[in-house]
Amino acid sequence: MSDKLMVVSPDDWEFRIQWFIEEDDDMGKTLGEDRPEEIAKIAALSDMDIRLKDEHEKEIDPNYDPTNVEDTIAIRTLATMKPKPEINSSGFYWESKSAATAALKAIKVAIKLYRDNADNWPQWAKTAMVNGWTAPKGWKP
Repeated sequence: MSDKLMVVSPDDWEFRIQWFIEEDDDMGKTLGEDRPEEIAKIAALSDMDIRLKDEHEKEIDPNYDPTNVEDTIAIRTLATMKPKPEINSSGFYWESKSAATAALKAIKVAIKLYRDNADNWPQWAKTAMVNGWTAPKGWKP
């Protein structure tokens, strides 16, 4: 996958997480942009719900884009964070770069857990990993 997420600051008072599309060498949408009505539904999705939806899209869409599932995981991560980030029609935003960077780190962990097929991990362990916990050497779910 060549697309990646990065923290950007379109002005001096807010920071957003935005997709960078490497093949186009251009910025894509910010997380949550144009999707405020879907965020509550996305927040309620389990990993299995996301995995089934992703498998279905792979089967029916010849132009399947794997970043769609990553976008869903990223939005779910942000929608369930405490404290929750602010959101408007342009997507999620933070007033400090450090808060946006911490959210980006949590998103990357959540995407890694999804890719590593961590469905069998207890929810407390997934939540702890997203919040910076590192499993002790040799720990297994």
